[in-house]
Amino acid sequence: MPMPVSLIKKSLSMSFWRKPASSNRPILLDFGFRRSDVKTLNKLATHLRGDDIYRFNQRSLNNINRRQAGFSLIEMIVVIVVLALALTGVTLVINETVRQSPKPLVQTQAMELAQTYLDEILPKRFDENSGQGGIPRCDSTDNAAQACSNSMSDEEGGNRLLFDDVDDYNGLDNQPPVLISGSTPPNFNSYRVQVSVSYAGADLGLANRGAKRITVTITTPLGTTLPVSAYRVNF
Repeated sequence: MPMPVSLIKKSLSMSFWRKPASSNRPILLDFGFRRSDVKTLNKLATHLRGDDIYRFNQRSLNNINRRQAGFSLIEMIVVIVVLALALTGVTLVINETVRQSPKPLVQTQAMELAQTYLDEILPKRFDENSGQGGIPRCDSTDNAAQACSNSMSDEEGGNRLLFDDVDDYNGLDNQPPVLISGSTPPNFNSYRVQVSVSYAGADLGLANRGAKRITVTITTPLGTTLPVSAYRVNF
């Protein structure tokens, strides 16, 4: 089957021709073409000037050589340096992300722990000298009212089951945290809980002894502290 003209033209740009010293007719060097194709190409070559074919194929050869040229040593070094810098930046970002990933979970657990302690403390009486249910109020004109305590201290000898007013929790320090039942909540062994109680009515626009601020400070396993405060008003 004859070789198509389009393939012949393409072959001219891919083949190598040499111009013999004793003839003006170029000769096609056979690089795997079928014999019939070689004859066809040689026949087509008779209609072209040998010098033109020689120059044409020299340019093709030069283009091929340029396309096949590799990277220089300097180019390779530049690529390696750029990749090293990029990978270093990516590694730093990944490390920081991994380091910070536990932080939201730890903060959430710390808030839950602080709320658990406040839920236990706030229902207690305002003061040791407050009546049951808050009446009569200490430092008030209520019938049989007494003066509020001057010191915030535990009057129950450290027995948490007997704590009956918010002052009893002042100075409480648990590590690990301990619930009123005496048990440690699961997954909180590495946390620390500290409680402080002080008069702070001025924060609310009241007489200073009109309210107490209870602050529960949680120290997390990451070493960060999270103070959570609530107020108990004298009523």
